[in-house]
Amino acid sequence: DGLAQYEPDFFEWIYVDASHFYDHVKADLELAKTRVRVGGTIICNDYTIWSPFEVEPYGVMQAVNEFLKDEDFVVTHFAFHPFGYHDIALKRCS
Repeated sequence: DGLAQYEPDFFEWIYVDASHFYDHVKADLELAKTRVRVGGTIICNDYTIWSPFEVEPYGVMQAVNEFLKDEDFVVTHFAFHPFGYHDIALKRCS
C-alpha cells in the first residue's frame, strides 16, 4: 500500500513480497512498474504455483508471466529456493 505514495520512476529497485493471490500480485506489479525507473528492477518473491508448506496454490508465477508478456520488462536473474519459493528479477526496458 505504501508504494502508491511515491512519485513515478522513484525507485531503482522494488522487492515484491506480499500476498500470493494472483489478483493481488497483478495489482502489485501494475503499481510497481510505474514506480521503478527505466533500467530499474522489480524482484518478485515466491515465484511458484504451489506452496508445499501451506499446501495451497500461489498466483505469483501466472501474474509475473503475464506481466512479462504484456510489459517491456525482461528477466535478468532467477534465484532457486530448495522448496520452490524462487525469486525472479525483472528489468524495466522502457
